[in-house]
Amino acid sequence: MQREKLDTAAVFERVFAIYRAEARVLLPIALILWIVPAALSVPSGVSTRALSLAAGVIVAVWYQGMVVLAVQNVEDERRDLGVAALFRAVSPVFGPLLWTAILVGLGVVCGLILFIIPALVLATWWSVAAPVVVIERLPPTEAIGRSRQLVSGNGWRVFSVLVVLLLVVALVDLLVFSLATAISTGAAAGAVANLIGGVLTAPLFALASAVLYLRLRPDTETSR
Repeated sequence: MQREKLDTAAVFERVFAIYRAEARVLLPIALILWIVPAALSVPSGVSTRALSLAAGVIVAVWYQGMVVLAVQNVEDERRDLGVAALFRAVSPVFGPLLWTAILVGLGVVCGLILFIIPALVLATWWSVAAPVVVIERLPPTEAIGRSRQLVSGNGWRVFSVLVVLLLVVALVDLLVFSLATAISTGAAAGAVANLIGGVLTAPLFALASAVLYLRLRPDTETSR
């Protein structure tokens, strides 16, 4: 049976609708999580930058899991998870989520080394691996394969969603950084700009991944 084509306009509409409706939860969580990487980025030095990068990866993975759970609640028409509850709910799947992110990251980096096109293909195929881990509770390698299966037949549509959101994130980051540096110069101003930009844009890719997963998953399937 031929799969139904993804409605990208509906995906964008849903992503921004959830962003607006749940901003009171999503933005404070992002602020709490991204304070540490932002603070570590202020001092100069290889060690502090490495710590900032590592902290950024960890908080991004944790945040992704929280957003997936939040979107699942919204789609199920429930509002029973607050900030503290979301933090606790991600704990059981954080390990698999982190390993999935590492595997996806390594695959994309290898694709970049070979040529840029393989990296884009892998990033598209594996774009919904995190929601698979959170909702279906599959281990990392199986989640990556499952993501590839779900995206199959809609690769260009999923890719277009990711590209548009990447441009939106880049534009917001540029505007915030330009405003911050116009007010003040120095490492502190850059760190504050990165923090604000990160908080504002953090929900976008996480929401898109969750919404894409729920739209690509056949209605006959249920969470495991």
